[in-house]
Amino acid sequence: MKYRSEIDGLRALAVLPVIFFHAGIDFFKGGYIGVDIFFVISGYLITSIILREINQGKFSILNFYERRARRILPALFFVMSFSLICSWFFLLPGEFKNFGQSLISVTFFVSNIFFWRKSGYFDGAAEYMPLLHTWSLSVEEQFYLLFPIFLIITFKFGKRIIVPIILVIALVSIAIAEWGWRNEPQANFYLTPTRVWELMIGSLASFYLQRERESKVWHSSIALIGFLMILLPMFYIFDDNTPFPSYLTLFPTVGTVMIIIFSSENNLIGRLFSLNPLVKVGLISYSMYLWHVPLFVFSKYLLPQDDHDAILPGIIFLTFSLAYLSWRYIEQPFRHKKNFNRKQIFSITISSMIFFLTIGISIHLNDGYPSRFSTEQQEVLAYQEYEIDKLYREEECFLRRDQDFSNFAQYCAAISEIEANYLIWGDSHAASLYFGLKNSLQGNLMQLTSTECNPLSYNHRPRSPNCVAINDEVKKFLQLNSTIEVFIYANWYRYSKNENFQEDLVNTIEFLKKNKISYKIIGGTPQFEPSLPHLLVRDQNYQNKATIINVSVDKISKVNEWLNVATPDNRFIDAQKIFCVQKDCRFKDESSNLFFWDYGHLTKEGSLYLGSKIEEIHSNQ
Repeated sequence: MKYRSEIDGLRALAVLPVIFFHAGIDFFKGGYIGVDIFFVISGYLITSIILREINQGKFSILNFYERRARRILPALFFVMSFSLICSWFFLLPGEFKNFGQSLISVTFFVSNIFFWRKSGYFDGAAEYMPLLHTWSLSVEEQFYLLFPIFLIITFKFGKRIIVPIILVIALVSIAIAEWGWRNEPQANFYLTPTRVWELMIGSLASFYLQRERESKVWHSSIALIGFLMILLPMFYIFDDNTPFPSYLTLFPTVGTVMIIIFSSENNLIGRLFSLNPLVKVGLISYSMYLWHVPLFVFSKYLLPQDDHDAILPGIIFLTFSLAYLSWRYIEQPFRHKKNFNRKQIFSITISSMIFFLTIGISIHLNDGYPSRFSTEQQEVLAYQEYEIDKLYREEECFLRRDQDFSNFAQYCAAISEIEANYLIWGDSHAASLYFGLKNSLQGNLMQLTSTECNPLSYNHRPRSPNCVAINDEVKKFLQLNSTIEVFIYANWYRYSKNENFQEDLVNTIEFLKKNKISYKIIGGTPQFEPSLPHLLVRDQNYQNKATIINVSVDKISKVNEWLNVATPDNRFIDAQKIFCVQKDCRFKDESSNLFFWDYGHLTKEGSLYLGSKIEEIHSNQ
């Protein structure tokens, strides 16, 4: 297959936005589509290689897997080793145990399934998983495992049927994705059945290019349109609330196909992507992708958020540097048979897999090796396994993503005929407050809370698929019982990143006012990065302190100030000010019980403390 420099340039377009997106640069709000560009490129290249060798009568499954092993595994194993060493020093036992499990899943190329199953109520912690990005490698490896076999079998029945079959598979996969983002968004994001169509359209591009073609003037225009179909979603149209993958994913993926098919050395887009800087970035793009997430993750453990943001350019530079070194001294040597023959490659592969499997199992069986920490530290670390099911009333009054309003237990919204009725409405943070409010308020407190479902009137799709329907049912319930006083509480900082957040909140307030429903909006509590147990373990003198410096106070305050302005009639309660004076935040009670068990969810004691303060403010208003 003739080398196409523009494909390496296209790889640069794929990897750079992904890195900048994960770095939190707002300009690249749709940068995650770089992964989808990679999928299309992989489908095109793999199909082209297989078709060429089948047509030449020299295709071998063994040779194919050998090339994949040479291309993917050495750099991957090296980054896994780096992550393992850093994880030993930085990760707390619960996190390290999860890391050990991720090692096993990456080894067997099922990390997409692992991270899908691990995504749960509090997956804001995902940004602290060093191997999270390997989910896309697992999708590709699963494709590599099955697709050559599929081509060999279908070729026996004639070439004419292959393209229609691939087209049908792609259409079915898109249909599954359309159902998936509405009903199972986490599975939809991670699993191969909803992603394989992206690889398949790359494959279709390869079939199209099997025939001889002449460069036409209009090819340049189509390639340019394809480029725009990538750029507009990346920088303007898409954000982290865009349903993905879905039919919308056709814009960047079809755009990529248009560039692959119609760009050439004879037109503008082909020459653009053949520019030497882009080609060089494209050559090291795989290593860049491997390195960037572990570097971002471990830098967050090393530095407070304020300092981390300041050195972000340095981390990106380090990503480029390590990517070049691993490409030059790991990727390149292992690709050449003169350095490592087939037997050596497979021996190294099997040995490495056994090593990571053994280490992963050991980490899992030893619960993340808590012995790395002192007895005092382990007392703090025990909060990582904090039992919340009964405290938050999980699956009864605090729903999972896959549950809908009908799954609320009847007693969650049972009206009292003799007491004042209150309702707490919101997400997991609201669920964490229930116990404290219940013990402080004089009356009947009901609870309608759901995972990542904030109590807003949505102009956009929330993360939880059933959230809009749940909130609609809550509103109906309040309309029928307008004497209920509502406490509205959520992880406002997280949701404030949505461009429609302010409008959504105003709409909710208008609904409450229109229906003459009494309410209080509880502002955000302090949040700790990466988590309160992390910060305390690092602080040798935490036992003698009642407060801790919190670098996240300012960003929570900014959101709370807006909530206060948007909330009329003195109905806002600033929860962060209950815990914090400037950046000094109280984190435990008189018996040294922590108020937070992770980055911001309340423990029993924290809930009691905040609940009592809210009741005090409430009774005086």
